[in-house]
Amino acid sequence: MVRMGLSSIGSKARRPQSPVERVREDIESFIKRRELGPNDRLPSERDYQDRMGVARGTVREAMLQLEALGVIFRQERRGWFVSPERLDFDITQPESFMDTVRKQNHIPRTETLDKQLIKADFETAPIFGVAVGAPLYSILRRRYIDSMPMLLERIHVSPETFPDIIDRNLDGSIRKIMREDYAQIAEDSAVEMFPTALLSYDADWLNVSRGTPCLYVRRVARNKDGQVIEFDKELWRNNAFRLTLARPGEPKISALSPT
Repeated sequence: MVRMGLSSIGSKARRPQSPVERVREDIESFIKRRELGPNDRLPSERDYQDRMGVARGTVREAMLQLEALGVIFRQERRGWFVSPERLDFDITQPESFMDTVRKQNHIPRTETLDKQLIKADFETAPIFGVAVGAPLYSILRRRYIDSMPMLLERIHVSPETFPDIIDRNLDGSIRKIMREDYAQIAEDSAVEMFPTALLSYDADWLNVSRGTPCLYVRRVARNKDGQVIEFDKELWRNNAFRLTLARPGEPKISALSPT
């Protein structure tokens, strides 16, 4: 399994190894030595504390660093686990989540958590070019890879463009419904993203500890006429995907050098 981001890109300083670095490398070695796979459970923080003779805070800091690198993840009251292999996701391509996951030999699933008619607020109103308070549909979905919840998304669409869409089963591809039932195709997308952390109910929905690193994505999709047909806000677990960006015909970096 390829794990990205384990090594520094700078030169190693000529200094003694800190306790945190020593524990972090010991955990990485344990994962490799025992050939642990995705979602395998690690020894507890107390086990590492007793075995290595360090403070509990030192063990926690080492694990938090590995969590930030996407090597391990936490579940509340259950402990630490080995992260699944990252999937390649090309943000420039219109390919659906379901197709992307299937093509990489994994099993996707989508679960609709909530769908309702809401009033456009100061964030959504200018995106759709409507007045604050205008009706919009809001759809909350949780997306899985091999039974693991990896992505939480809030989708906004216009009732004028997609009347009664929330009355449909939205556990599959919404883009397919848009295309086949409403003759609306996303021809162009604008995407922005930045790292953040999962807090409150978002962490609970994804079954991870609050404060777990994640990637926040905002996406605006337009049809061939330039009309906004979809506005998404997404939270991706930081160990879920490896984002790629390549021109057509250009090989991905991971295909050339997977480490």
